[in-house]
Amino acid sequence: MPATFVVDASVIVEFLVPGGRGAAAGRFMGGLAWAEPLDLFAPDMILLEVGNVVRKLALAGLVAHPIADELVARLPELAIAKVESGALLSGAWALRHNMTIFDASYATLARELSVPLVTTDAKLARACRSADIRAFEVDDPELDAILAMFEPTSG
Repeated sequence: MPATFVVDASVIVEFLVPGGRGAAAGRFMGGLAWAEPLDLFAPDMILLEVGNVVRKLALAGLVAHPIADELVARLPELAIAKVESGALLSGAWALRHNMTIFDASYATLARELSVPLVTTDAKLARACRSADIRAFEVDDPELDAILAMFEPTSG
């Protein structure tokens, strides 16, 4: 049985446009291509969130516009099960005092699925943990250890 996680937009952005955590995000997202791929879930708004960040990067000149166009065009191809965000609203609203409603939608999904959330946002990871929701930053050694159990061995 593959490992299951909720993934937030920050990990997808880091995977598509690598920055300081690009290698960790690449390893995590590479799990989609394993013989037993990771099962990833996210609120359906993830595509819009990632698209918005790619737009900002393109406008700032950090990503060429043709590359940004291609990245956004390919977003729907990512093997992430998208959950209708309206179904998460009540749970997200309950978490509103510790995080934004957008972040809380990811946290709510992780809580409802009883799986960890993976993010690059340290503040979100802390807020999740304070709400008894398991969360990892994408470069967390504990997440690395979990992934190592599922990662195919070479040779």
